[in-house]
Order: sequence, then C-alpha cells, then structure tokens
Amino acid sequence: MSQPTTFLVTAIFAVVSVGAPMFGCTYVALRWTAKERRERDLQRLQLERASEQLRDFYGPLHVLLLATRGVNKVAWGTDIWERAWREIILPSNLQIETILLTRIHLIEDDEIPASFLNFLKHSMINRSYKDIGLNLDYLDKDVSYPDQFAQDIAKGYELARSNYLRLLKER
Repeated sequence: MSQPTTFLVTAIFAVVSVGAPMFGCTYVALRWTAKERRERDLQRLQLERASEQLRDFYGPLHVLLLATRGVNKVAWGTDIWERAWREIILPSNLQIETILLTRIHLIEDDEIPASFLNFLKHSMINRSYKDIGLNLDYLDKDVSYPDQFAQDIAKGYELARSNYLRLLKER
C-alpha cells in the first residue's frame, strides 16, 4: 500500500473509531431526552385533567351538594321551607344540571352513573313544580332526590383530589 493510501485508511479508521461511539452516545441521549419529554408531557396533561376535574366538575358539584343538603336539613318542615326550596335549592339544582350537562366529559367513570341521570330527572321535575307548588303527587312519581348521587360525587371528588395531589408530588 502506498503512503497516501495508508494515511487515508488510517484517517478513516480514526474518524470511524472516534465518531461512531460519539454518534451512538448522541443517538442514545436524544432518545432518552425524547422519552423524558413524552413522560413530562403526559404527566402535565394528567395534572391538567385532574385540575380541571376538581375546578370545573367535582369541586363545584360537591360544594353545591353539601350546601343544599345543609339548607334542606335546616329548612325542611319549617315555615321557611318553601322559600328555601324556591330561592336556594332550585337555583342550586339548576347549577348542578348545567355542570352535569356541559362538563360530563370530566367524569372519572367510563359510563355515566345512573345516579347522575336520576338527579337530572329529579331536578327537572322538581323545577316544573315551581309555578304550581309542591304537592303529594310529586312524592308518588318516584322522582325524589337520589341519595346515591351525592355519594357518587363525593367519591369522584375524593378520587380526583387524591389523584391531583399525587401528580403534584410527582412533579
């Protein structure tokens, strides 16, 4: 082999033996960075969803239900019941309906719980009595307040809250 050819072969060998490991390290580092970025993005999206569930769905529903339950306990059977029902409970139920109908995509379950639909039925029928007043026919129609609804909301709220706090700690 001539001297220029030997030099050329040596130079190529040097470039390949130094460059290949550098290329391999760069490739592995880029793949690692992309994987970390995907995991960070996924965690950010999960945290945003948990935050949205608390802020726009489970949080407001949970607080409205606690508040109206408290009003109901205090006012039921007293001379202020009808007024509390018209001015506090019905408007709160309407807010709950609106949240359920516009933010249902934020539920934790795969399916809409039956209690959600039972609450909507209860609230809509209940509201229709506003102009004519409540009477005993209302109680015969099987549209009383579904207790399971508050339990399902409380369960969803606690689940969303614990999920949110866990995701915050993992950041």
